[in-house]
Amino acid sequence: MIESTLISAGQIKVFYQNSTIYSYPNPVSIQKLTMAQKSGAWKLTAWGYERLWRKQSVSILSLGKFHLENELEQLNAAVLLTESSNPVICDLTCSTGLYGRFLLDKFPESTVYFLDYSIEMLQEVLHHRPDHTRTVLVQAFCEDPVFEDSVLDAVVCGGSWNEITQIEKTLFRMYSALKPGGVMFWMGILPAATSVGRFFQKLAGSKGGLHFDESEKIEAAFGLAGFKSIQIKSVQPIFTLTARKPE
Repeated sequence: MIESTLISAGQIKVFYQNSTIYSYPNPVSIQKLTMAQKSGAWKLTAWGYERLWRKQSVSILSLGKFHLENELEQLNAAVLLTESSNPVICDLTCSTGLYGRFLLDKFPESTVYFLDYSIEMLQEVLHHRPDHTRTVLVQAFCEDPVFEDSVLDAVVCGGSWNEITQIEKTLFRMYSALKPGGVMFWMGILPAATSVGRFFQKLAGSKGGLHFDESEKIEAAFGLAGFKSIQIKSVQPIFTLTARKPE
């Protein structure tokens, strides 16, 4: 069974709308949440995230130079690198599961683990995807030891780089979970090119706990975790990254 790839230690099953949510309590990370991370647990945030922001966000931030369609095209190309007809995928810090739902449609035999610490976000995944087949819901932090080693074909993450505080630990964890030859795809936001943009990013950092890293630092973090074939593309301030675990 696919679900056996989830570790059992500390696992609690939460039942919601005839679905099981696998929950991994982590009181240490909960106590260290930034304001940006806390907001993800609010019902209003979960309701409005995709409806009001996510699908337009990259177009707005790139001033119309990069769109959701471009992002999803790159996501699809990255997962195709696995050369698996039934890939096992983790939608990391999935929010409402935009990436995972897209990939379930593109890869009909795939299985997607939707992982987020916010129950409210996972409930939105169910709202957007009432057909629960090939869907596994996991309430956990991205740095938690949810997966056994070498069980995932791909890890995908859209937009959460700037919110994750334990990024090195997260990358090491996902590297271990990937099979040899497995692929990671990531989208995030680089430092702004304008003084006005940098002002608002600094404000978001001081008030919300967000961080905006240069592409060189991002690439170095992936390299330190063991990833190879790291490719970063950017349309200011949006970056996408594809990396692989060596065979």
